[in-house]
Amino acid sequence: NEFLLEYEPWEQYSNPESIRTPIYGVLFGFNDPEFPTNAQRNYLNNFLANAEAAIASGNLNAVKEYYDLSSMVDFYIVNEFFKDVDFSTSSTRFYIKNGKIYGGPIWDMDLSSGNCASDYYEKYNNIGGSGDSTESIYCDKIWYGYLLQCDGFLDMVKARYKEILPDIINLSTDNELGKNKIDSLLIKYGKSFEDNYSVAGWSMTEKYSLYERIPFSTYEKNIHYLRQWLVKRNEWLLEEWNIK
Repeated sequence: NEFLLEYEPWEQYSNPESIRTPIYGVLFGFNDPEFPTNAQRNYLNNFLANAEAAIASGNLNAVKEYYDLSSMVDFYIVNEFFKDVDFSTSSTRFYIKNGKIYGGPIWDMDLSSGNCASDYYEKYNNIGGSGDSTESIYCDKIWYGYLLQCDGFLDMVKARYKEILPDIINLSTDNELGKNKIDSLLIKYGKSFEDNYSVAGWSMTEKYSLYERIPFSTYEKNIHYLRQWLVKRNEWLLEEWNIK
């Protein structure tokens, strides 16, 4: 009884068959198996009912009988930090193995880190408020809205975030871990990136999707935007979660 499930906003959004959780009514499409047997459906209905009842109890010891909490914490942090637009829309997956629910795999991150149109994603971009997409909690959805109310789960999130903080900072900024990831990738692949625009003829200023933000006029300006977005997002989460 192993399953790969994908959140669906409505039935047959991207999977031919789906199942709705008994307590919270979360709709999941079947990635694997794509066409479950009746026995598998019966198992999953019972398993999900018990798993969600554990969340509803608010008791983290009960929750960890059904959820791999380390995985669920890591999955939440990645999606919340990068503020993935598609979280709880599509491409949000969980898998069940050995009687536990795991968060992931991470998927579909092109519309994240502030790369989304403000006229389409108003809530994401805090339109009518600060107008700053680096602010606000965004991924308290699906099971996480309830998990975050369980005593101890947010503490686990904060502790894990603090543990990996050097890695988060190193995405954009040099620190004790060495050269930051953005610059390291530019050093290694910069020539290939340039060829996309000079040789292959890609447009720097064209929007390739209605959903992405309007790009800046140069590659360097877009890199600067991403770097600053990551810095500000980290600063906002540190303050929001009171992490010293």
